[in-house]
Amino acid sequence: MTASARRSQDAIGRTYIPDNPGWGEMMENLAQVPVVSLGLGAVAGLHAARLVCSHYSVMVAETSHMFMAGPPVMARLGQTFTKEELGGAELQARAGSADDVAARQRCVLVLRPRSAGLLRTLPGLGVADSLWSLRLELSR
Repeated sequence: MTASARRSQDAIGRTYIPDNPGWGEMMENLAQVPVVSLGLGAVAGLHAARLVCSHYSVMVAETSHMFMAGPPVMARLGQTFTKEELGGAELQARAGSADDVAARQRCVLVLRPRSAGLLRTLPGLGVADSLWSLRLELSR
């Protein structure tokens, strides 16, 4: 943490998170409906935060990568990583940033309409029950 960031944290009593338009509405949605996110390719910056902040997220093996700064930025800092090493789907799933990894993108595209239909037709179920059903759909 830089000295400037530390002073800001001390002054306001927490870390500073810049205002992101739409973030409040997204958080309200999380409290009201199950939110499913699909990482179908490179996911970076605010989009990475949205993927992580969903109730259920799926990435595609060897296709999806999630990071705040990609390999070119890391190379400028003197560290060389592949996209897979830096933020591949399997790595993100092990870290808890993604809930599931589909073997290929077609699996995810099949899941999306089913999950949307499932969430629409089961309004009385809690988030955990709905997500359990989604996990079963993905594993077939």
